[in-house]
Amino acid sequence: MERLRIWRGKHFDEAVAGNDVKAGRGKNRVGFGPYELLRYRFEARVARSIFEDRMILELDHDFDDNPGWVRRFHDEVVKVSPGLFVATTHWRLRGRLIHLGYFALAFPPDR
Repeated sequence: MERLRIWRGKHFDEAVAGNDVKAGRGKNRVGFGPYELLRYRFEARVARSIFEDRMILELDHDFDDNPGWVRRFHDEVVKVSPGLFVATTHWRLRGRLIHLGYFALAFPPDR
């Protein structure tokens, strides 16, 4: 039996500059079984990390049309090699950020 996998990644629109991801917007890829939707929008922008003194790509989910539980996510993305990025994801709870995990983003070389 295949493991339940509701969150399947992120979809960026064309405003994102692939290998140099600087800004843009997108939606999360969510699904169940063979069905998949793009839901829960976010905006990507260069910002200073709230954890250390360096610039990162912040994925901001805090929009009125997202459910409250989605608006609490704080993702920070850094480039590790051409076209490959790693991110930390945190959840805001009572004024604190709780680390949930890591995820990777890969962009095809032709973007």
